Amino acid sequence: MPRLSALTQLSWKQYAVIAAAIIAIGFVYLKTRPAPSPYESVVLKAAPMEQLVSVTGKVQAQQSVELAFSVSGRVVGVDARVGQAVSAGQSLVRLDASDLSAQLAQAQAQADSAQATLDGLKAGALPEDIAASQAAVDKARQDLANMYAGISDTLSDSLAKGTDAVRTQLDGVFSNADGGNPQLTFSTSDSQSATDAATGRMLSGVALNDWQTELVTISPSSVTATLETAVAHGIARLAVMRTLIQDVNATLNSSTNLSAATLASYKTSAATALSEINTAMSNLNSTSQSIASQRITVQQLQSQLELKRAGATPQAIAAQQATVNAARANVQGIQAQLGKTVLRAPFSGLVTRQDAKVGTTVTLNVALVSVSSQGGYEIETYVPEADIAKVAVGNRARVTLDAYGDAVPFSATVLSIDPAETVLEGVSTYKVVLSIAQSKKPVKSGMTANVDIVTATRASAISVPARAVYQNNGKSYVKMLLANGTTAEREVTTGIQGADGSLELVSGVKEGESIVTYTTQ
Repeated sequence: MPRLSALTQLSWKQYAVIAAAIIAIGFVYLKTRPAPSPYESVVLKAAPMEQLVSVTGKVQAQQSVELAFSVSGRVVGVDARVGQAVSAGQSLVRLDASDLSAQLAQAQAQADSAQATLDGLKAGALPEDIAASQAAVDKARQDLANMYAGISDTLSDSLAKGTDAVRTQLDGVFSNADGGNPQLTFSTSDSQSATDAATGRMLSGVALNDWQTELVTISPSSVTATLETAVAHGIARLAVMRTLIQDVNATLNSSTNLSAATLASYKTSAATALSEINTAMSNLNSTSQSIASQRITVQQLQSQLELKRAGATPQAIAAQQATVNAARANVQGIQAQLGKTVLRAPFSGLVTRQDAKVGTTVTLNVALVSVSSQGGYEIETYVPEADIAKVAVGNRARVTLDAYGDAVPFSATVLSIDPAETVLEGVSTYKVVLSIAQSKKPVKSGMTANVDIVTATRASAISVPARAVYQNNGKSYVKMLLANGTTAEREVTTGIQGADGSLELVSGVKEGESIVTYTTQ
């Protein structure tokens, strides 16, 4: 039988003693070991720290604009296609401007003419201009003199017509015609017309006699006032004779004892007399009007001559300058309208949209072309109200784009912060624009950007988890873990908040001390 080991040779009593000893040792250990601490803590140490505001946004060109015409018209030229690089001022789309071009040419000619007139006023009249004006005045005066010289002949002819009308054509109508009491040679039922005709014949005879006497004193060399007075007298005398003929016609229409042949003869004579009177009056009136018109012409030409001799007045030059200014303004207005028929790139960039087509009619204020700048891109993002106070223009930012992932970082700088809020989904936010620095990786408008804005940094800062800091009566406190395992409250001053949620402790603690971060009981 094989030999048993020493252990197997122990008796059960010995086993019991050993077990009892082990239990006793464990009991003593449990009774004498220190109790576990109810606090979780950290030992304070200084380390670099930065405060971040994390947001998302969209990449966009630094300059981007949609262009539309401010006038309507027919497209005659499309000068840039989508994807084409254009320079500032380059034509993108042209409308038909033929009518405006014609108007511009006409307006320019009018402006040039007004300017030439102004230059002439300032320079004064040339000797040849003054000579020409003097010649025009002399001719007008001679023409007026010729008119006056012809008055005596016109008056004589008018007197002859009046004499024939009254004394020849109406010879058979009156008896004792040139005596003191002319009478009709026939009976009439219109007694008033008979009386008026007799009186008219007497007055007409007196008028003819006075006219004949006046003409004896008139010659082509008579003074102009005498000649004009004689014309006026002649017109008035002919008016008396015309009234006589009208009264005679009235008596003939109411005659009671004339044969038909005699009545017809008298009426024919009266018609001839009236025609002669009307012709004579027309000749004298025409002469009077022509003389008046020619006199005005002489005065105007004389005034123009005097102006040329004296030179333009300051008032005349100012008035012409105003005319020039108005003409130039008209030119500029048409040029402005012409400018509106060409859609131009406001800056150098890339055409990203082109909807214009030759031959189509465009409507004003409808966007046709979009241009975006090249090489410079921005990120437009919105920062919540709770974080906006931390952000300032010039803050650096770390950026990743969804198109490249976290492995391709970009850098950016805060360019602007809108002062007014933008409410997004019921939350007040503020638009922040960041400029992306140049990168080897191409950036395109519309890419999604994840942005960490570095709003503050510390080269060496003591920080603790935010849960370790609590407030009481507006002050901040932490629990210090003392060497004996107890705690003590201590007031602290906090600073920035780290990206991991930790808070900077600016004062109240020092490196190497322990702070309670969690209590288990």
